[in-house]
Amino acid sequence: MLHNSLKKLFRPGTAPQAAAAPPPAASLRRSNGLREFCRELRGQEGLRVLDLGAASQANISFFTELGHKIYTEDLYPALNSSAYRVRDENRQWRFEPDAFLTENLSYQMLLFDAVLCWDLLDQLEENALRPVVYRLHRIVKPGGVLLSFFHTAEPGAAVPIYRYRIQGSDTLELIPGAGSPCVARSTIATSRPCSRISTP
Repeated sequence: MLHNSLKKLFRPGTAPQAAAAPPPAASLRRSNGLREFCRELRGQEGLRVLDLGAASQANISFFTELGHKIYTEDLYPALNSSAYRVRDENRQWRFEPDAFLTENLSYQMLLFDAVLCWDLLDQLEENALRPVVYRLHRIVKPGGVLLSFFHTAEPGAAVPIYRYRIQGSDTLELIPGAGSPCVARSTIATSRPCSRISTP
């Protein structure tokens, strides 16, 4: 609460210290993108859905109750891992998408009918965006659907990290992630939140 975050603690012989701010609370949001995504899956059974966020029982239950099979691969820790970064000729750290894709998103071609990307694409280094999208194109069937969110912040701005839990066909619970905000890296200005995968 506001009065708690502003409260000062005074002790004899010490400077005043600010009380620790409470952690941000989870929030529920309506999502038109999720509604479109679910509408594309409506009336079908036995689809394969890939969730690229943190494992969530809510998400697993939502899709299994609809008769689909869900796979989960949390790519967020890997994106921030030093294992996929090397120094370039200017001694600056650079993300290596080839090394990343050697150990991640390793599925047979045309396996999935739908993918939940959440805000993953918005957090990719610019040199990784095209290779990752190409890999998704390979593992998703023609006519498959992909849900992706993009922050409205300018590239390079700090944006909050969330975990997404499905509470209904158009409702998400946003759970603030641990650690510092991430950086919005992509240069995509606008994007449909739910897109179809087409053949080349």
